[in-house]
Formats: sequence, C-alpha cells, structure tokens
Amino acid sequence: MKSLKHILFLSFLFLAFSSQAQITYSASNFLNPGDTVRISKTGISPLFNNITTSGEDLEWDFSYLTASEQELKTFYPNTESSYKTVWCLQNFYLFNCSEKFDELTNMLEKSNQEVNVGDYNFQNVQNHYKKSDEGFAQTLYGFAPGMGALNIPVPIEYTHYDTLIHFPLYFGRQDSSYGELDINLNSVGVALRRKTVTIRESEVDAWGKITTPYGTFENTIRLRTDITTIDSLDIDSVLVPITTHSVEYLWFDPNFSYPVFKASGNVIFGFPTINNVEYIDSLRCFEPYAHFAFWPLTPSLDSATHKATVTTYNWSSSADTYQWYIEDELVSTEEQPSLEFICPENYDIRLIASNSCNASFKDTLDLMVAVLEPASGFPVDTLDYEKCPSDSLLLFNTYYDEAGYYPYYTTSHLGCDSLVMLNVQDKSIDLEVVENLGTLTSNQENAVYQWVDCSSFEDIEGENEQTFSPEENGNYAVWITYNACTELSECFNYTSLNVNNKLDNTEISVYPNPLKGSLLNINSASIIKKIELHNTKGQVLQTIMPNKTAFVLDFHQKSGVYILLVEDIKGNINRIKVVK
Repeated sequence: MKSLKHILFLSFLFLAFSSQAQITYSASNFLNPGDTVRISKTGISPLFNNITTSGEDLEWDFSYLTASEQELKTFYPNTESSYKTVWCLQNFYLFNCSEKFDELTNMLEKSNQEVNVGDYNFQNVQNHYKKSDEGFAQTLYGFAPGMGALNIPVPIEYTHYDTLIHFPLYFGRQDSSYGELDINLNSVGVALRRKTVTIRESEVDAWGKITTPYGTFENTIRLRTDITTIDSLDIDSVLVPITTHSVEYLWFDPNFSYPVFKASGNVIFGFPTINNVEYIDSLRCFEPYAHFAFWPLTPSLDSATHKATVTTYNWSSSADTYQWYIEDELVSTEEQPSLEFICPENYDIRLIASNSCNASFKDTLDLMVAVLEPASGFPVDTLDYEKCPSDSLLLFNTYYDEAGYYPYYTTSHLGCDSLVMLNVQDKSIDLEVVENLGTLTSNQENAVYQWVDCSSFEDIEGENEQTFSPEENGNYAVWITYNACTELSECFNYTSLNVNNKLDNTEISVYPNPLKGSLLNINSASIIKKIELHNTKGQVLQTIMPNKTAFVLDFHQKSGVYILLVEDIKGNINRIKVVK
C-alpha cells in the first residue's frame, strides 16, 4: 500500500513539474506566409515590473497595461512582393526568377509608413524575410525613393542577412548574428548612401508565466537580444557612423506563431529604457487617428489623358474603415487608393478614418493638392469664324470688329475651366481698284458690282460691271457683293481724262457703237497715227498704224466691252468705249 501511495505521489509531482517546465519553441511554431497578427501597442516606464530579471519559472504580470493603439500585422507570401521582378533583372535571373526569389525570401511585411533617410522619404517599404528550420532572417529591403528622387522600385539585398531569431529556442541558448544593409543610390543618379550594420547578441534567459491584458500564458520562454546598430550616412562622400545600443525582450508561447509580448527600448549608460511594448490582443476599440500623405505633391496633368494621379500613403492608426473625399465627393473607401484629378486647380482631399467598433469614433484630416497643367501645356482648341470685313461678329455675347485671335474661357466637357482661341477672320474679298489706260477695274472677279461717285456716294446708273470708264475726272468707288458680303472699295482719285479725251470728242467718230457686225468705222479730223484695241483688263488685242483720217477696223472679238485708243499725229489720245 505504501508503495502505491508513493508511486501516486511521485506521479503527481512529475505532472505538476511537467506542467511548469521550460519549453522549446521551433520554426514549426513560428509564422508562416499569410499569417495575420493583431497587436496592441503602448509605452511604459523604464522601471516597471523588474523586466530585466532572468531565470526559471518566473511570473510577469502586465495585465494593468492600457493600449493606445492597435495594428493588424500581415505577413504576405513572397508572391506579393513589389520588388521581385526588379531584383531578378538586377541579378540576371531571367529564366529562373521564381526559383531564385524563393531561395532568398518566403514572406514579407508591408509598411504604410514613410522612412526618412537623409533628404529622402522611402515609400512602399517592404521587409522581406526568409524562414527556415534554423532561423528567421531579414534578407531584402524594398522601397521607392520619393520626394524629389526617382520614384522607381529599388530592392536592396542584405550584404549579410540579418538573423532575428535562431531556432529552436530553448532556455539557455545563446546566439549572435551580424547583418549588413548597404543602400547606395549613387549609381542611379541619387546622391544617397546609407549603410547599416546590426550586431545581435541573444540569449533565451528566462521561462515562466506571463499575464497580459489579453490573457495568461502559462508556459513561455523569453528571448533577450542586445542590439548594436552602426548607422552610417554619406556626408560629402564620407560615411559618418552613428552607433546606438538597444535591447529587445520577446516572450514566445508554442501555441502562438508570433511573440505574445514584446518590450524594447534603448540602452542608456548600460540601463535598458523600455518605452515600446507590443502584445498579441483581440480587437479593441480605440479612437482613430487620421493621418496620410500623397505623392507627387504637385502632380501635373497628362497632356494625352487630361488626368493626374496621386498615390496616397495612409498612416492612420486604430482605424479599420476609410472614406476618401475630393471636394466633398466620396471617391474611395480603400485604405490607400490612387486618386485621379482632371482639372488644373487646387483640390481638397479629405480622409475620414473610423473604427467600426464604435460609430462615433472618427477622425478627419484635410490636405490640399495643387494640380498643375502639363509642362508642355495643353493643346489649345481653336474655333474658326468668318465675318464680312466691315461687319461685327457676335460670339458668346461679345462683338468682334477686327480680325484676329481672341482668348475665350469656357467650361470643358470634363467640367474644367478651359481656354479656347477664337479665330475671327475676314472673308476673302478683294477691294482694290486699279486703273489701266483710263479704265477703272475691280480686282475682285465673279462678283456683283455697282460703281458710285464718291462726291455723293450715289450709284452711277448703268455702271455695274467689273470695269468702269469715267467720263470725267473725280473720285470713284465700287460696291462689291461677293461671298455673302457687300463691301465698298476705297475711293479712287481718277485724273486720266484731258480736254481731248472726252468720249463725245467731235474730232473722232466711231460707228456703229454698239457693234453688231465685225466692221468698225473710225473717222478723224486729223491723221490717225495709231489705233490700239484693249480689253477691260488692259491687255492689247490689236495695234494698227493707219496714217490716214479714216479707217475700217476688222473687229473679230467676242461680245463684251472694249477700249479703243486713237492717237493722232498731234499726240492727242482719244479713248472710246466700244460695246459689241
């Protein structure tokens, strides 16, 4: 009987001891691609709860902590990387890209936060990790340099992979690692180089029970890591190093793929100053904080598409619902949308960040974006109009008296203020009058004519041909109707007639006039030296030298108006209009 009692007592002790014994945490317990973890964050006093104590079978009680915000961490498979293609091209992995990328990394974490490096802000930051049976290491850092730099994806592979955790974890295990990341963008024309060396000295220094606001974890082991970071920034082509020391405590429970509690901070004069705490938690309701930025800061419209696009960077916290407004119009409910603009003007972008756990928990942030016209400018549309030279043209409630180009601002089909050029031109009508051999001719052909005397501007009866032969000196003009316009030429000062040029000169007789046949009789009191027959354009059709007082002109021209110039031996020139 005593033996049986003794055996039962030993069995009870063994079970009790086993339930509180140290554990081993292996790679199979840790994160896998696609895992998500909700964590709460807060800051605590550097002297709280004697966190530096190490040893076995310890208890830590952090149940009193109050979180200030939450984050849902997602560890994406490497197929979600924005930097895979560029990395493969850099390394000439053209036909085995996926295979080589799988060797480099199998999961990644995306950050919405900008990382400031010198004068540049790194955007779309993605930390790539490689999990293996031996450890969990950061292997690739991807980012897009913005704010004045090239906004292209830049993958930087670690010169030495930075191993964050060595597996398996068990009490008493000690490890060290050396990681090196050299960001050098000088080769792509950006004056930036930053080299970061991380030296980690780690030890699984404690195990026991930990209580957090989320709950109690009976069997955990704690990994303490002392971190020395040597951060060197290129200043005038010289790498200037800055060394910092920090410490990190991680509590692991085999039932959870992520540390159930994390405390970290800087080491100052050898003393850990814990000011950052994270722990696994359930969804809690916090008032959200709206915070975002966008790039580019001053986008320009594309001259072809008439659109400008900005990328938003949402840094809001404790929010799970987002509403994006442009000028009070809801345009997106995505977390980080790309926003489109169609007009060159200032726009108000508003983000309303909400927490669905409480309908009244909202925060709003407004930022203004100035959208510019394309650097080359928009092609300006031109509207063509014609008017009669002496008339005004009414366009868009404005009269235009002179020909020329006039700017007109209107609203485009996209709803933007738009510049249109009005091309107002005078209709083509030739108002020039020329004189040839005493005949006035309008240069405009195929029109309707009416000659006027400029002394009274009364019509001259019967003078409605392209040509006009005045019977006396004076100022004459012609009304021309052409191309749906009626315009008056300038007055022409006509002085071609002398005392011997009058058509009723009794010393010259021409008959029959009008001529119906082909023989025209010309008689003169003086000997006729020369006869010239002209058309109304002034072209010479016939020239005869009679040297007698009478002559019969063989007139074989077609029907029309002609000018006959008769010169006598005294030098007198008589001009006679002949109609056939």
